[in-house]
Amino acid sequence: MRRSYGWVIVGAGALMGCVAIGAMFSLAVFLQPMSDATGWSRTGISSAMTLDFLTMGIAAFGWGALTDRFGPRIVTSDTRNEMKKMLDEIKDGTYARKWISENENGRPWFNKMRSSEQEQLLERVGVKLRAMMPFLNPVTVKPDMQS
Repeated sequence: MRRSYGWVIVGAGALMGCVAIGAMFSLAVFLQPMSDATGWSRTGISSAMTLDFLTMGIAAFGWGALTDRFGPRIVTSDTRNEMKKMLDEIKDGTYARKWISENENGRPWFNKMRSSEQEQLLERVGVKLRAMMPFLNPVTVKPDMQS
């Protein structure tokens, strides 16, 4: 009996959901170390987590409505063919050769993409938010940096 690949995706999604929920419900284990590391009170951290749970519960209604309205994404034959082409490039080494060449030449395409992404509103807001949270030890990467 041949199994459908769709069930592999369902299984992977279920596993990721279990890991995510497990991480969220592990707050009791990490509450004191988080409090010590951030300087927040246990009440403050617990309140933030409560807001997170409430937000997720409310957002689920919107997410469900969007899913009902727009439905699943459909992988067309064109998409499948492009994905196969990409996989073939990985298998035959073309992708690796292109990436090595990109790095040897100073990463012109990579740095151009990184620079354009850093100019997006979402990233500019993210930089400001991370700067307000020094306990995260934020790292700022410029397009010309080798990382």
